[in-house]
Amino acid sequence: MEENIEQQGVNQSALPVIPLKQHKSYISFLIIIIAVLVIGLGGFLILNIRRNQQEQIPKKATQSQLAVTSTPSAWQIYASPDNDYTFKYPSISGWSEYTGAIGTAGLPGVRIACNTCKPISGFSVTRTSLNSLDQYSKTTASIIDSKKITFNGLTATEALVQYEQNNRLLQQFQIFVVNNKTGYILTYEFVYPAADLKSLPPLTPDILSTFKFLNTGSQAVNIKTYTDAMYGFSFDYPENYTINQVNANIINLNSEDKNYEITLNLNPVKDAMNSTENSAEYKSESFSDFAVQQAINESQASGPQGESYYDKVVQQIPIKNPYGLTGFKLYFHFVEKNYDNQGTLVTVEDYNVKAPILAYDVSKQTDNVLRELEIASYEANKTVPTIDPSILDSIGNSLRFSQK
Repeated sequence: MEENIEQQGVNQSALPVIPLKQHKSYISFLIIIIAVLVIGLGGFLILNIRRNQQEQIPKKATQSQLAVTSTPSAWQIYASPDNDYTFKYPSISGWSEYTGAIGTAGLPGVRIACNTCKPISGFSVTRTSLNSLDQYSKTTASIIDSKKITFNGLTATEALVQYEQNNRLLQQFQIFVVNNKTGYILTYEFVYPAADLKSLPPLTPDILSTFKFLNTGSQAVNIKTYTDAMYGFSFDYPENYTINQVNANIINLNSEDKNYEITLNLNPVKDAMNSTENSAEYKSESFSDFAVQQAINESQASGPQGESYYDKVVQQIPIKNPYGLTGFKLYFHFVEKNYDNQGTLVTVEDYNVKAPILAYDVSKQTDNVLRELEIASYEANKTVPTIDPSILDSIGNSLRFSQK
């Protein structure tokens, strides 16, 4: 019996003998196969996860788009404080309303912002002292495309505007329209840099179609022209401002309600830093340094109850008007100190002034009699908002000298 079992067993001598070197090769081969399987399975899992994530994004965007493009009848209504216009905007999460100074120019108006929307990041309506399509096209030097349209039954300009913000070129779609002698700028803001906008994105949500002037009136605003006989320059200004020639070198424009005053300061060459025309100090001083120092000197005011002044310039922007005059748009930091009856400092207020000072180099046009023609604004009443800076631009862009 044992012999049978032994005979039926495996003949050990009949098994092949695998050399040690070949045995190691088999093991290496198995390791490679296992590694390939692991990598392949891992890649499949990662790809599947990413695919699921990508599929989720369009679903969220589609839901947002459905909410935004829903019927305007369900949207929220905005009415301007003086009831001159209304419009509707989506009443969903992500949209917010801000009223006050809008944009880098600080124009009064309203902005509806959407931090989660693309390509539109916001819509705004601002008022401006620009009162003609011609002034708009001259002042907004960054217009890259425009055309005349009819909007709310009024003649208007539709434009694509380019501007710089945080070292990026951005674009806006604007409609400029005048109603009841007031200029309005309606703006769509885009999220993407100008380089990424090959064409105009869809203007959704369609807030423009809901915009309505409650009282449509005259678009005509009469423009007057002032001409200075001594230095031979002229500029245009709105009819609701009156001119007061203080002296040969100061011209004031007062608004109809007496709340605003615009001053043109004609600064002679010899006034530079209290130096003489031929001094080394004057000759080495650049025009921008001259203009900054003049503005700081002119801002200083003091009395028993306090003092105020510009202490520094915070931004200088080179400008050139349609008549070839060059200079700088200057923004300053303002400081105001208040004292009690004993002369003790009580409060200190400081802020960056939104309205700029326009400084034009006119030394060539006046045969070096004047070095600078400065256009600045002042508030006669601090309870009213800051003056619309675009009125300064419109005066500066109309400034010209007669041909000699």
